[in-house]
Amino acid sequence: MNPEPKRTSIAIEKVLTEIDQRPFIQTLATIVFEVSPDCDTQNIRLLIKHSVRCACLLDFYAETGDLVYQTEFNRQRTRFYQAIPKGFHSQLEIIEEDVKGFFDDERTLMQRIKSGDKFSEDDIRNYLLGKSGDNIFYGKLLELLVPEWNLTDELRIQTMLFDIGKDLVDYEDDVKNGLPNILLMCLQSGIDRSKILHLATELKDKALSSSNIDASPTLKSAIEQNYIQITERLSSGIVGTV
Repeated sequence: MNPEPKRTSIAIEKVLTEIDQRPFIQTLATIVFEVSPDCDTQNIRLLIKHSVRCACLLDFYAETGDLVYQTEFNRQRTRFYQAIPKGFHSQLEIIEEDVKGFFDDERTLMQRIKSGDKFSEDDIRNYLLGKSGDNIFYGKLLELLVPEWNLTDELRIQTMLFDIGKDLVDYEDDVKNGLPNILLMCLQSGIDRSKILHLATELKDKALSSSNIDASPTLKSAIEQNYIQITERLSSGIVGTV
């Protein structure tokens, strides 16, 4: 008997467990409940979990090329679509294809970093937009399930700010692994790191000035906290550590 499939199964179950423990899943479920207290929170949380699993597995596959992640993505995707009304499938599939395009772009970014290319500020902004593109999918899902939902743009900005902060923490590891990173892209291109703070401030101000943001104190707080972490990390000069 070949034990390899069993080891693979155990490995992927560990990956899924780690994904499920990400705070984003519970945070988004809380945000939805704040927007619509009468919604089916349990079902929505389950759908969010499956969609986040899919996004993470695609990301892992893009970074490693390991077919185990692609296989598990297909399995989780099937579960997700089985759990939602068929009438919603076509709208979500269109957005899904757009989101998948980021992973092709990410591979291109990795090659450009390896080649020592320089990046423009537009390149960096597009990197963040692409990296947070899965939020468009979550937003469309919630629009279909929760009529009161109107915070997709603000949710995406929260993720963009989180990604900026995480890139600052992960800088050294990303350099070693040749992965896209906002600080790396700036330094490689001669762009002063103050531009990162300017962009973060612009994003934060846009989200907090939204007429919809008060519907979710949790989302508003997350945006504020992610921004504070960026300012602290940049002012301290600390990268590569939490």
